[in-house]
Amino acid sequence: MDTDEIGQILSEAQLHNKLVAIQKQEVDQDGRYSDDVVGAVVGYDELGIFIGGQKVHYDEIRNVEFVEKKSGAPSPNEHYSRV
Repeated sequence: MDTDEIGQILSEAQLHNKLVAIQKQEVDQDGRYSDDVVGAVVGYDELGIFIGGQKVHYDEIRNVEFVEKKSGAPSPNEHYSRV
């Protein structure tokens, strides 16, 4: 995903209070990507964006997409559906 697409989605998410899932570039020793960072955009600075209580640096972002919380979901990270 290119930088412009990422920026557009993050801007829309912040303006319209939409939830996003961010896939980071990092992989473990087996080549698996870490869990997505999921939540609302709560702020940003020149180095990165704050999703909930976590900061993700812009250069760490591989992919971003809108998500919706499934109704009745008890746990935050595994109960979202892609929009």
